[in-house]
Amino acid sequence: MPDSGPEIYESIAHADRARVYAITTGEYAQFLRILQDTGNTLCGRYPIRVFMTGLKEVERLAKGLENELKAGRRRFRFTRYERSSDVESVRDSSVSYVSAFAVL
Repeated sequence: MPDSGPEIYESIAHADRARVYAITTGEYAQFLRILQDTGNTLCGRYPIRVFMTGLKEVERLAKGLENELKAGRRRFRFTRYERSSDVESVRDSSVSYVSAFAVL
């Protein structure tokens, strides 16, 4: 079989990075757009939505009081990314794990 592009696990990592980037923007709409565009599932998408929405509310309430939030101090920081396996065949499966925290 001729080489026709990246390995499947590399494509998975690329899609995962797109979701991580969307979260770092702090904009749930961008995160949701990535999920809809790829059609992939994501365990924890609802808690992520609650957390992202909560941070926006904190930012809204603090507006005028905490200029640091407006200046971009609110950030998601990702500390680790792992996959349960490197998928090489469409019959394989894998789970991606990401850990993060938010700076307020």
